[in-house]
Amino acid sequence: MDPADLAGSAPTGSDFAGSGPGSTFELDPSSGQRRRDPTKTDPAGLVGSASGLHHDDELSKIKMEIEWDWVIWMQLVGKETGLGWNHARGTIDASLEWWEEKLKVLPEAAKFRDTGLENAALLQVMFSKTVALGDTAWTPALGTMPPDPFRSRDLEEGSGDSGDDINVATINLEPGDSEMSSNTTSDSNSIEDESDSEDERNCEVDKIRKFYMTATVGVAVCANYYAKYLMKQNPRTSTLSGWQWVQEILRTPGESYRMLRMESEVFKRLASLLTNNYGLHSTRAMHAEEALAIFLLVCGHNETNRNIQNRFKHSGETISRKFNEVLDSLVRFSVDIIKPLDPSFTTIPPQIRNNVRFWPHFEGAIGAIDGTLIRAVIPKEDQIPYIGRQPYPMQNIMAVCDFNMVFTFVVAGWPGATHDARIFTTTLNNYGHIFPHPPEGKYYLVDAGYPNIKGYLGPYTGGDVRYHIHEFKRGSQPRGYKEVFNHAHSSLRNVIERSFGVLKAR
Repeated sequence: MDPADLAGSAPTGSDFAGSGPGSTFELDPSSGQRRRDPTKTDPAGLVGSASGLHHDDELSKIKMEIEWDWVIWMQLVGKETGLGWNHARGTIDASLEWWEEKLKVLPEAAKFRDTGLENAALLQVMFSKTVALGDTAWTPALGTMPPDPFRSRDLEEGSGDSGDDINVATINLEPGDSEMSSNTTSDSNSIEDESDSEDERNCEVDKIRKFYMTATVGVAVCANYYAKYLMKQNPRTSTLSGWQWVQEILRTPGESYRMLRMESEVFKRLASLLTNNYGLHSTRAMHAEEALAIFLLVCGHNETNRNIQNRFKHSGETISRKFNEVLDSLVRFSVDIIKPLDPSFTTIPPQIRNNVRFWPHFEGAIGAIDGTLIRAVIPKEDQIPYIGRQPYPMQNIMAVCDFNMVFTFVVAGWPGATHDARIFTTTLNNYGHIFPHPPEGKYYLVDAGYPNIKGYLGPYTGGDVRYHIHEFKRGSQPRGYKEVFNHAHSSLRNVIERSFGVLKAR
Protein backbone atom coordinates (compact mmCIF):
# COMPACT_ATOMS: atom_id res chain seq x y z
CA MET A 1 0.00 0.00 0.00
CA ASP A 2 1.36 3.41 -0.93
CA PRO A 3 1.61 5.62 2.18
CA ALA A 4 1.31 8.70 0.03
CA ASP A 5 -2.33 7.73 -0.45
CA LEU A 6 -2.77 7.49 3.30
CA ALA A 7 -1.33 10.96 3.98
CA GLY A 8 -4.00 12.78 2.01
CA SER A 9 -6.85 11.90 4.33
CA ALA A 10 -7.36 10.45 7.76
CA PRO A 11 -7.56 6.62 7.72
CA THR A 12 -10.75 5.01 8.84
CA GLY A 13 -11.34 1.63 10.40
CA SER A 14 -9.79 -0.12 13.38
CA ASP A 15 -6.51 -0.72 11.53
CA PHE A 16 -5.33 2.84 12.13
CA ALA A 17 -4.44 4.61 15.36
CA GLY A 18 -6.95 7.05 16.83
CA SER A 19 -10.01 5.84 14.89
CA GLY A 20 -12.42 2.97 14.59
CA PRO A 21 -15.08 1.53 16.91
CA GLY A 22 -14.64 2.52 20.53
CA SER A 23 -12.40 5.50 19.74
CA THR A 24 -12.93 8.62 21.86
CA PHE A 25 -12.13 10.89 18.93
CA GLU A 26 -13.48 11.62 15.48
CA LEU A 27 -12.14 13.63 12.55
CA ASP A 28 -13.37 17.18 12.06
CA PRO A 29 -14.10 17.37 8.29
CA SER A 30 -13.71 21.16 8.24
CA SER A 31 -10.27 21.42 9.87
CA GLY A 32 -8.85 17.92 9.35
CA GLN A 33 -8.04 17.77 13.09
CA ARG A 34 -9.07 15.14 15.58
CA ARG A 35 -11.79 16.22 18.01
CA ARG A 36 -13.40 14.54 20.98
CA ASP A 37 -16.59 12.59 20.37
CA PRO A 38 -19.10 13.79 23.02
CA THR A 39 -20.89 10.43 22.91
CA LYS A 40 -17.79 8.63 24.17
CA THR A 41 -16.98 8.49 27.88
CA ASP A 42 -13.22 8.04 28.14
CA PRO A 43 -11.17 11.15 27.39
CA ALA A 44 -7.91 9.53 28.50
CA GLY A 45 -6.33 9.90 25.08
CA LEU A 46 -6.58 13.69 25.31
CA VAL A 47 -6.53 14.34 29.04
CA GLY A 48 -3.51 12.16 29.71
CA SER A 49 -4.06 11.08 33.30
CA ALA A 50 -1.15 10.64 35.70
CA SER A 51 -0.71 7.04 34.66
CA GLY A 52 -1.67 7.40 30.98
CA LEU A 53 -3.66 4.12 31.20
CA HIS A 54 -7.09 3.34 29.83
CA HIS A 55 -9.74 2.84 32.55
CA ASP A 56 -12.50 0.29 32.05
CA ASP A 57 -14.07 0.57 35.48
CA GLU A 58 -17.22 2.68 35.47
CA LEU A 59 -16.20 4.70 38.53
CA SER A 60 -12.87 5.47 36.91
CA LYS A 61 -14.69 6.71 33.81
CA ILE A 62 -16.79 9.03 35.94
CA LYS A 63 -13.65 10.34 37.67
CA MET A 64 -12.02 10.92 34.30
CA GLU A 65 -15.06 12.91 33.13
CA ILE A 66 -14.97 15.07 36.27
CA GLU A 67 -11.22 15.50 35.93
CA TRP A 68 -11.60 16.53 32.29
CA ASP A 69 -14.28 19.11 33.18
CA TRP A 70 -11.94 20.58 35.78
CA VAL A 71 -9.06 20.75 33.27
CA ILE A 72 -11.28 22.60 30.76
CA TRP A 73 -12.51 24.96 33.47
CA MET A 74 -8.95 25.78 34.60
CA GLN A 75 -7.84 26.36 31.01
CA LEU A 76 -10.84 28.66 30.60
CA VAL A 77 -10.42 30.87 33.69
CA GLY A 78 -7.15 29.80 35.33
CA LYS A 79 -5.02 32.76 34.18
CA GLU A 80 -7.75 35.27 33.35
CA THR A 81 -8.10 38.53 35.27
CA GLY A 82 -10.87 41.09 35.40
CA LEU A 83 -13.71 38.61 34.89
CA GLY A 84 -17.02 39.09 36.67
CA TRP A 85 -19.22 36.45 38.26
CA ASN A 86 -22.87 35.83 37.48
CA HIS A 87 -24.42 34.55 40.73
CA ALA A 88 -27.71 33.73 39.06
CA ARG A 89 -26.14 31.31 36.58
CA GLY A 90 -23.17 30.34 38.72
CA THR A 91 -20.57 31.03 36.04
CA ILE A 92 -18.20 33.75 34.87
CA ASP A 93 -19.59 36.98 33.46
CA ALA A 94 -17.73 37.91 30.27
CA SER A 95 -18.46 39.66 27.01
CA LEU A 96 -19.63 37.94 23.83
CA GLU A 97 -16.30 38.71 22.13
CA TRP A 98 -14.38 37.11 25.00
CA TRP A 99 -16.40 33.90 24.71
CA GLU A 100 -15.99 33.77 20.93
CA GLU A 101 -12.21 34.05 21.20
CA LYS A 102 -12.05 31.39 23.93
CA LEU A 103 -14.28 28.91 22.13
CA LYS A 104 -12.09 29.07 19.03
CA VAL A 105 -9.25 27.36 20.89
CA LEU A 106 -11.29 25.62 23.59
CA PRO A 107 -14.63 24.51 22.10
CA GLU A 108 -15.26 22.07 24.98
CA ALA A 109 -15.77 25.08 27.28
CA ALA A 110 -19.10 25.98 25.63
CA LYS A 111 -21.01 24.09 28.34
CA PHE A 112 -19.70 26.54 30.97
CA ARG A 113 -21.26 29.49 29.19
CA ASP A 114 -24.65 28.97 30.83
CA THR A 115 -23.59 27.30 34.07
CA GLY A 116 -20.23 27.05 35.79
CA LEU A 117 -18.33 24.07 37.16
CA GLU A 118 -20.02 22.59 40.20
CA ASN A 119 -17.88 22.17 43.32
CA ALA A 120 -14.97 23.94 41.67
CA ALA A 121 -13.27 24.60 45.02
CA LEU A 122 -13.39 20.93 46.02
CA LEU A 123 -12.13 19.82 42.60
CA GLN A 124 -9.26 22.28 42.95
CA VAL A 125 -8.21 20.48 46.14
CA MET A 126 -8.55 17.07 44.47
CA PHE A 127 -6.72 17.69 41.19
CA SER A 128 -4.48 20.77 41.55
CA LYS A 129 -1.39 18.74 42.49
CA THR A 130 -1.99 15.66 40.34
CA VAL A 131 -3.25 16.76 36.91
CA ALA A 132 -1.11 18.37 34.18
CA LEU A 133 -2.66 21.62 32.95
CA GLY A 134 0.10 22.50 30.51
CA ASP A 135 0.80 25.83 32.24
CA THR A 136 4.50 24.90 32.44
CA ALA A 137 4.78 24.05 28.73
CA TRP A 138 6.93 26.33 26.59
CA THR A 139 8.54 26.41 23.16
CA PRO A 140 11.76 28.29 22.31
CA ALA A 141 10.08 29.43 19.09
CA LEU A 142 8.45 32.15 21.22
CA GLY A 143 11.86 33.78 21.62
CA THR A 144 11.50 34.61 25.34
CA MET A 145 12.03 32.67 28.54
CA PRO A 146 8.83 31.67 30.39
CA PRO A 147 8.24 32.82 33.98
CA ASP A 148 8.99 30.25 36.67
CA PRO A 149 5.51 29.00 37.74
CA PHE A 150 6.77 27.52 40.99
CA ARG A 151 8.80 30.58 42.02
CA SER A 152 6.04 33.04 41.15
CA ARG A 153 3.55 30.98 43.14
CA ASP A 154 5.80 31.01 46.20
CA LEU A 155 6.24 34.76 45.97
CA GLU A 156 2.49 35.26 45.74
CA GLU A 157 2.03 33.20 48.89
CA GLY A 158 4.49 35.44 50.75
CA SER A 159 7.24 32.90 51.37
CA GLY A 160 9.85 35.55 50.66
CA ASP A 161 8.52 38.21 53.04
CA SER A 162 11.13 39.60 55.41
CA GLY A 163 8.76 39.25 58.33
CA ASP A 164 9.05 35.45 58.14
CA ASP A 165 12.54 35.60 59.62
CA ILE A 166 11.77 38.27 62.22
CA ASN A 167 8.74 36.69 63.89
CA VAL A 168 7.28 40.01 65.00
CA ALA A 169 4.31 38.12 66.41
CA THR A 170 6.43 37.29 69.47
CA ILE A 171 6.76 41.00 70.39
CA ASN A 172 4.47 41.64 73.36
CA LEU A 173 3.86 45.21 74.41
CA GLU A 174 0.64 44.82 76.39
CA PRO A 175 0.00 47.40 79.16
CA GLY A 176 2.02 46.62 82.26
CA ASP A 177 4.66 44.53 80.44
CA SER A 178 7.18 47.31 79.92
CA GLU A 179 8.40 50.42 81.62
CA MET A 180 6.96 52.61 78.90
CA SER A 181 3.51 51.07 79.17
CA SER A 182 3.53 51.51 82.95
CA ASN A 183 4.51 55.15 82.56
CA THR A 184 1.68 55.59 80.12
CA THR A 185 -0.70 54.05 82.64
CA SER A 186 0.45 56.31 85.47
CA ASP A 187 0.09 59.40 83.32
CA SER A 188 -3.40 58.45 82.23
CA ASN A 189 -4.58 58.03 85.85
CA SER A 190 -4.53 61.81 86.24
CA ILE A 191 -7.40 62.12 83.79
CA GLU A 192 -10.73 62.51 85.53
CA ASP A 193 -12.87 60.62 82.99
CA GLU A 194 -12.00 56.91 83.45
CA SER A 195 -13.53 55.75 80.15
CA ASP A 196 -11.68 58.38 78.14
CA SER A 197 -8.40 57.53 79.85
CA GLU A 198 -8.83 53.86 79.00
CA ASP A 199 -9.37 54.65 75.32
CA GLU A 200 -6.43 57.02 75.22
CA ARG A 201 -4.22 54.48 76.98
CA ASN A 202 -5.11 51.79 74.45
CA CYS A 203 -4.47 54.21 71.60
CA GLU A 204 -1.05 55.10 72.98
CA VAL A 205 -0.17 51.42 73.42
CA ASP A 206 -1.21 50.66 69.83
CA LYS A 207 0.99 53.49 68.57
CA ILE A 208 3.93 52.20 70.60
CA ARG A 209 3.36 48.63 69.36
CA LYS A 210 3.22 49.73 65.72
CA PHE A 211 6.34 51.86 66.18
CA TYR A 212 8.36 49.00 67.63
CA MET A 213 7.12 46.51 65.02
CA THR A 214 8.01 48.91 62.20
CA ALA A 215 11.37 49.69 63.70
CA THR A 216 12.17 45.99 64.19
CA VAL A 217 11.26 45.12 60.62
CA GLY A 218 13.22 48.10 59.30
CA VAL A 219 16.34 47.16 61.25
CA ALA A 220 16.12 43.57 60.03
CA VAL A 221 15.74 44.65 56.40
CA CYS A 222 18.69 47.04 56.65
CA ALA A 223 20.85 44.38 58.32
CA ASN A 224 19.98 41.87 55.62
CA TYR A 225 20.77 44.37 52.86
CA TYR A 226 24.10 45.27 54.47
CA ALA A 227 25.11 41.62 54.91
CA LYS A 228 24.13 40.72 51.34
CA TYR A 229 25.34 43.69 49.30
CA LEU A 230 27.75 45.81 51.38
CA MET A 231 29.65 43.48 53.69
CA LYS A 232 31.44 41.56 50.93
CA GLN A 233 33.79 38.70 51.71
CA ASN A 234 37.44 39.00 50.93
CA PRO A 235 37.92 38.58 47.17
CA ARG A 236 39.08 35.19 45.95
CA THR A 237 42.73 35.33 44.99
CA SER A 238 44.38 33.03 42.51
CA THR A 239 47.33 33.15 40.14
CA LEU A 240 44.86 32.35 37.31
CA SER A 241 41.61 34.31 37.03
CA GLY A 242 38.49 32.90 35.41
CA TRP A 243 39.11 34.84 32.19
CA GLN A 244 42.74 33.67 32.07
CA TRP A 245 41.58 30.09 32.63
CA VAL A 246 39.19 30.36 29.66
CA GLN A 247 41.97 31.72 27.45
CA GLU A 248 44.28 28.88 28.47
CA ILE A 249 41.61 26.30 27.59
CA LEU A 250 41.03 27.88 24.17
CA ARG A 251 44.77 27.80 23.42
CA THR A 252 45.32 24.17 24.50
CA PRO A 253 44.53 21.65 21.70
CA GLY A 254 41.58 19.41 22.60
CA GLU A 255 40.99 21.02 25.99
CA SER A 256 38.16 23.25 24.76
CA TYR A 257 36.18 20.23 23.51
CA ARG A 258 36.69 18.33 26.78
CA MET A 259 35.70 21.21 29.04
CA LEU A 260 33.23 23.26 26.96
CA ARG A 261 31.92 20.51 24.62
CA MET A 262 32.95 22.41 21.50
CA GLU A 263 36.13 23.27 19.63
CA SER A 264 37.83 26.64 20.19
CA GLU A 265 36.83 28.06 16.79
CA VAL A 266 33.20 27.06 17.27
CA PHE A 267 33.21 28.60 20.75
CA LYS A 268 34.59 31.90 19.46
CA ARG A 269 32.10 32.01 16.58
CA LEU A 270 29.21 31.34 18.96
CA ALA A 271 30.38 34.04 21.39
CA SER A 272 30.72 36.54 18.53
CA LEU A 273 27.26 35.64 17.17
CA LEU A 274 25.56 36.03 20.55
CA THR A 275 27.37 39.30 21.20
CA ASN A 276 26.64 40.89 17.84
CA ASN A 277 23.09 39.71 17.23
CA TYR A 278 21.40 38.36 20.37
CA GLY A 279 22.08 40.73 23.25
CA LEU A 280 25.00 39.12 25.08
CA HIS A 281 27.53 41.75 26.14
CA SER A 282 30.73 42.13 28.12
CA THR A 283 30.87 44.13 31.34
CA ARG A 284 33.63 45.67 33.39
CA ALA A 285 33.72 42.60 35.64
CA MET A 286 33.26 39.80 33.07
CA HIS A 287 33.93 39.28 29.37
CA ALA A 288 31.15 37.76 27.24
CA GLU A 289 33.34 34.73 26.41
CA GLU A 290 33.85 34.06 30.12
CA ALA A 291 30.06 34.19 30.71
CA LEU A 292 29.51 31.77 27.83
CA ALA A 293 32.20 29.45 29.21
CA ILE A 294 30.44 29.43 32.60
CA PHE A 295 27.17 28.49 30.92
CA LEU A 296 28.72 25.67 28.88
CA LEU A 297 30.64 24.31 31.85
CA VAL A 298 27.49 24.16 33.99
CA CYS A 299 25.42 22.48 31.27
CA GLY A 300 28.15 20.16 30.00
CA HIS A 301 29.33 18.87 33.37
CA ASN A 302 26.33 19.54 35.64
CA GLU A 303 28.50 21.79 37.79
CA THR A 304 27.15 23.51 40.91
CA ASN A 305 27.20 27.23 41.53
CA ARG A 306 29.69 26.74 44.35
CA ASN A 307 32.19 24.93 42.12
CA ILE A 308 31.87 27.62 39.44
CA GLN A 309 32.49 30.30 42.07
CA ASN A 310 35.73 28.57 43.04
CA ARG A 311 36.93 28.22 39.45
CA PHE A 312 36.01 31.65 38.07
CA LYS A 313 36.52 33.72 41.24
CA HIS A 314 33.13 35.44 41.16
CA SER A 315 30.28 35.58 43.68
CA GLY A 316 27.35 33.20 43.48
CA GLU A 317 24.99 36.05 42.55
CA THR A 318 27.24 37.06 39.64
CA ILE A 319 27.46 33.46 38.40
CA SER A 320 23.66 33.05 38.52
CA ARG A 321 23.01 36.39 36.80
CA LYS A 322 25.49 35.74 33.99
CA PHE A 323 24.13 32.23 33.45
CA ASN A 324 20.65 33.66 32.90
CA GLU A 325 21.95 36.37 30.57
CA VAL A 326 23.56 33.74 28.35
CA LEU A 327 20.39 31.63 28.51
CA ASP A 328 18.25 34.57 27.39
CA SER A 329 20.52 35.23 24.41
CA LEU A 330 20.48 31.55 23.42
CA VAL A 331 16.67 31.50 23.54
CA ARG A 332 16.59 34.44 21.13
CA PHE A 333 19.14 32.61 18.97
CA SER A 334 16.98 29.47 18.96
CA VAL A 335 14.21 31.28 17.07
CA ASP A 336 16.51 31.45 14.06
CA ILE A 337 17.90 27.90 14.20
CA ILE A 338 15.09 25.66 15.50
CA LYS A 339 13.01 25.92 12.36
CA PRO A 340 12.75 24.14 8.99
CA LEU A 341 15.56 24.89 6.55
CA ASP A 342 12.95 24.80 3.77
CA PRO A 343 9.69 26.24 5.19
CA SER A 344 7.76 25.30 2.03
CA PHE A 345 9.03 21.68 2.08
CA THR A 346 9.45 21.61 -1.70
CA THR A 347 12.67 19.56 -1.68
CA ILE A 348 12.43 15.78 -1.33
CA PRO A 349 14.99 14.58 1.25
CA PRO A 350 17.85 12.56 -0.30
CA GLN A 351 17.42 9.98 2.49
CA ILE A 352 14.11 9.09 0.80
CA ARG A 353 14.85 9.70 -2.88
CA ASN A 354 18.08 7.66 -2.82
CA ASN A 355 16.71 4.68 -0.89
CA VAL A 356 14.64 2.08 -2.75
CA ARG A 357 12.97 1.02 0.50
CA PHE A 358 11.32 4.44 0.84
CA TRP A 359 11.08 5.80 -2.70
CA PRO A 360 8.51 6.55 -4.03
CA HIS A 361 6.34 5.21 -1.21
CA PHE A 362 7.25 7.94 1.32
CA GLU A 363 7.95 10.82 -1.06
CA GLY A 364 5.57 13.08 0.92
CA ALA A 365 7.35 12.60 4.27
CA ILE A 366 9.02 15.76 5.61
CA GLY A 367 10.13 14.65 9.10
CA ALA A 368 9.15 12.84 12.27
CA ILE A 369 7.49 13.73 15.58
CA ASP A 370 7.96 12.05 18.95
CA GLY A 371 8.40 12.73 22.63
CA THR A 372 11.16 11.97 25.10
CA LEU A 373 11.59 12.20 28.87
CA ILE A 374 14.24 14.41 30.45
CA ARG A 375 14.84 14.81 34.18
CA ALA A 376 13.42 17.92 35.81
CA VAL A 377 13.95 19.72 39.12
CA ILE A 378 10.48 20.21 40.63
CA PRO A 379 9.40 21.27 44.15
CA LYS A 380 8.46 18.22 46.19
CA GLU A 381 4.81 19.23 46.60
CA ASP A 382 4.37 19.52 42.79
CA GLN A 383 6.10 16.30 41.70
CA ILE A 384 3.14 13.91 41.33
CA PRO A 385 2.28 14.68 37.65
CA TYR A 386 5.97 14.57 36.76
CA ILE A 387 6.56 11.00 38.00
CA GLY A 388 5.59 8.20 35.61
CA ARG A 389 7.67 5.19 34.59
CA GLN A 390 10.69 6.50 36.49
CA PRO A 391 10.75 7.07 40.28
CA TYR A 392 11.94 10.66 39.87
CA PRO A 393 10.46 13.78 38.21
CA MET A 394 10.67 13.94 34.42
CA GLN A 395 9.41 16.41 31.83
CA ASN A 396 7.93 15.27 28.53
CA ILE A 397 9.51 16.98 25.51
CA MET A 398 7.76 16.89 22.13
CA ALA A 399 10.10 17.52 19.19
CA VAL A 400 9.92 17.65 15.40
CA CYS A 401 12.99 16.88 13.28
CA ASP A 402 13.82 16.50 9.61
CA PHE A 403 15.74 13.61 8.03
CA ASN A 404 19.05 15.40 8.57
CA MET A 405 18.51 14.97 12.34
CA VAL A 406 17.91 18.72 12.72
CA PHE A 407 15.23 19.76 15.22
CA THR A 408 12.69 22.10 13.63
CA PHE A 409 10.26 22.58 16.55
CA VAL A 410 10.37 21.81 20.28
CA VAL A 411 7.86 22.04 23.13
CA ALA A 412 9.23 21.51 26.64
CA GLY A 413 7.92 21.62 30.20
CA TRP A 414 5.03 19.15 30.14
CA PRO A 415 4.85 16.83 33.19
CA GLY A 416 6.39 13.43 32.45
CA ALA A 417 3.16 11.51 32.99
CA THR A 418 1.25 13.47 30.30
CA HIS A 419 0.16 11.45 27.28
CA ASP A 420 1.81 12.26 23.93
CA ALA A 421 -1.57 12.77 22.26
CA ARG A 422 -2.54 15.50 24.69
CA ILE A 423 0.75 17.35 24.25
CA PHE A 424 0.31 17.14 20.46
CA THR A 425 -3.26 18.45 20.35
CA THR A 426 -2.56 21.21 22.88
CA THR A 427 0.53 22.28 20.91
CA LEU A 428 -1.50 22.63 17.71
CA ASN A 429 -4.07 24.73 19.60
CA ASN A 430 -1.65 26.96 21.55
CA TYR A 431 1.28 27.26 19.14
CA GLY A 432 -0.44 26.67 15.81
CA HIS A 433 0.66 30.09 14.55
CA ILE A 434 4.36 29.13 14.80
CA PHE A 435 4.17 25.35 14.33
CA PRO A 436 5.67 24.15 10.99
CA HIS A 437 2.47 22.62 9.58
CA PRO A 438 2.85 20.20 6.66
CA PRO A 439 1.57 21.62 3.36
CA GLU A 440 -0.96 19.83 1.17
CA GLY A 441 0.32 16.39 0.12
CA LYS A 442 3.07 16.33 2.80
CA TYR A 443 3.08 14.65 6.20
CA TYR A 444 5.08 13.90 9.34
CA LEU A 445 5.73 10.34 10.49
CA VAL A 446 4.34 9.61 13.97
CA ASP A 447 4.02 6.50 16.13
CA ALA A 448 0.83 4.94 17.50
CA GLY A 449 0.71 7.39 20.41
CA TYR A 450 -0.35 10.22 18.10
CA PRO A 451 -3.58 10.74 16.15
CA ASN A 452 -3.47 9.35 12.60
CA ILE A 453 -4.95 12.34 10.79
CA LYS A 454 -4.30 14.38 7.67
CA GLY A 455 -0.69 15.50 7.64
CA TYR A 456 0.42 13.00 10.29
CA LEU A 457 0.97 9.40 9.19
CA GLY A 458 1.04 6.64 11.78
CA PRO A 459 1.51 2.85 11.56
CA TYR A 460 -0.98 0.00 11.35
CA THR A 461 -2.07 -1.16 14.82
CA GLY A 462 -4.18 -3.87 16.33
CA GLY A 463 -3.98 -7.62 16.63
CA ASP A 464 -0.54 -9.17 16.26
CA VAL A 465 0.76 -6.55 13.82
CA ARG A 466 4.34 -5.63 14.73
CA TYR A 467 5.73 -2.14 14.38
CA HIS A 468 8.96 -1.34 16.25
CA ILE A 469 12.33 -2.20 14.70
CA HIS A 470 13.48 -4.33 17.62
CA GLU A 471 10.42 -6.57 17.20
CA PHE A 472 11.58 -7.46 13.69
CA LYS A 473 15.18 -7.97 14.77
CA ARG A 474 14.21 -10.53 17.38
CA GLY A 475 11.66 -12.33 15.22
CA SER A 476 11.04 -13.29 11.62
CA GLN A 477 10.80 -11.03 8.59
CA PRO A 478 7.66 -8.88 8.11
CA ARG A 479 4.54 -10.86 7.30
CA GLY A 480 1.80 -9.28 5.17
CA TYR A 481 1.51 -5.81 3.71
CA LYS A 482 0.77 -4.19 7.10
CA GLU A 483 4.01 -5.36 8.67
CA VAL A 484 5.96 -4.55 5.50
CA PHE A 485 4.60 -1.01 5.70
CA ASN A 486 5.23 -0.79 9.46
CA HIS A 487 8.82 -2.00 9.08
CA ALA A 488 9.62 0.68 6.50
CA HIS A 489 7.67 3.33 8.45
CA SER A 490 9.52 2.51 11.70
CA SER A 491 12.92 2.53 9.97
CA LEU A 492 12.31 5.96 8.49
CA ARG A 493 10.70 7.43 11.62
CA ASN A 494 13.67 6.19 13.66
CA VAL A 495 15.47 9.42 12.73
CA ILE A 496 13.77 11.16 15.68
CA GLU A 497 14.95 8.42 18.07
CA ARG A 498 18.53 8.78 16.82
CA SER A 499 18.30 12.57 17.20
CA PHE A 500 17.22 12.17 20.84
CA GLY A 501 20.08 9.72 21.37
CA VAL A 502 22.67 12.19 20.06
CA LEU A 503 21.16 14.99 22.18
CA LYS A 504 21.29 12.98 25.42
CA ALA A 505 24.77 11.62 24.71
CA ARG A 506 26.35 15.09 24.69
